[in-house]
Amino acid sequence: MGTPIEKARLPEAVARVKDYDIGINVPISFGPNRHQGLSRVYYTTVEGGHFVPLKNWERWRK
Repeated sequence: MGTPIEKARLPEAVARVKDYDIGINVPISFGPNRHQGLSRVYYTTVEGGHFVPLKNWERWRK
């Protein structure tokens, strides 16, 4: 996106994201007519600065 970061350039920058792996084994892509990166909901959390799919909900129970 370059500097300075400008809100008006954000849609253009996001539209250039193609087949980006966020660590859940499903690449995400955006485009001028594709504003949703994934077609399913993948519950994830962040551990050690990385996205991790939630497979066990035990730690999130109260």
